[in-house]
Amino acid sequence: MSSAPDSPPPSPVARALVVVGAGCVLWAVLHLTTAGYGTDPHREFAQRRSYNMVKRDVHAAFLGGLTRASAGALLIALGLRYGRRGREG
Repeated sequence: MSSAPDSPPPSPVARALVVVGAGCVLWAVLHLTTAGYGTDPHREFAQRRSYNMVKRDVHAAFLGGLTRASAGALLIALGLRYGRRGREG
């Protein structure tokens, strides 16, 4: 997927859409990871969360994570399409 050497670089709007989309995908991953692990990183072994607690929290957070990841993927796709269209003329 190489471009011609004389083609202009992608517009700042296209780059911004890709960066914001990648940020949304990262936000979704961290959202689901936090739901699965919990918010206390210094938990003693005796205070660990049960399988059912983790499963319930991840299932509750899944729709939000899926929405964020989908929005991020859409923004990345729009940024790539907008950047290609700007180069083609």
